[in-house]
Amino acid sequence: RDLKSAKEDAGAYGLVVKGFHRTGIPFTLMQDLRRFLEHRATLIYQSFGEGMIFVRDFSDAKVGVEWVLVDAKGERPYALLSWGEQTMVMLAVRMAAAEAIRSSTGSKVDFLVLDEVAGYLDPERRECLERLIRGTLLNLFSQVFVISHVDLGSVYDQVVGVKIRQGVSDVDQRTESVRVG
Repeated sequence: RDLKSAKEDAGAYGLVVKGFHRTGIPFTLMQDLRRFLEHRATLIYQSFGEGMIFVRDFSDAKVGVEWVLVDAKGERPYALLSWGEQTMVMLAVRMAAAEAIRSSTGSKVDFLVLDEVAGYLDPERRECLERLIRGTLLNLFSQVFVISHVDLGSVYDQVVGVKIRQGVSDVDQRTESVRVG
């Protein structure tokens, strides 16, 4: 055999070994998932503002990777973002992950809990969040629970008020159910 054929065979063999080695399939799947999450999270984030979301490998990150935002301010790791930016980035990442799960299983993720997601957002970004909840989240998740001290307008199908009485959380008896169109 000639040298060119031998190199091609060796290259093909290397791909098979990489793909079927015990770490090869997970590595390949994670690379594909990573690209999908970056792409989808960026598109979702852009409903709040300009920027792109990437995963970077950092030796000091808890899980070895960290979400970073690249925008007009440059590339900034998650830990250096404002709380509002962190909220938007992680919401976009969660939505992208839910889309990945939905596309692989063909079903909605059961529920999403958003705990104080609007508290650090300015009024303009809160409006973007309301549109996102009404337009996208309700298509991805069977139920969306929003815990908030901030009124998010008419995104709720039902509202339950909670008051603290004598140090114990209690459902406010004056709470009314609200049905949104």
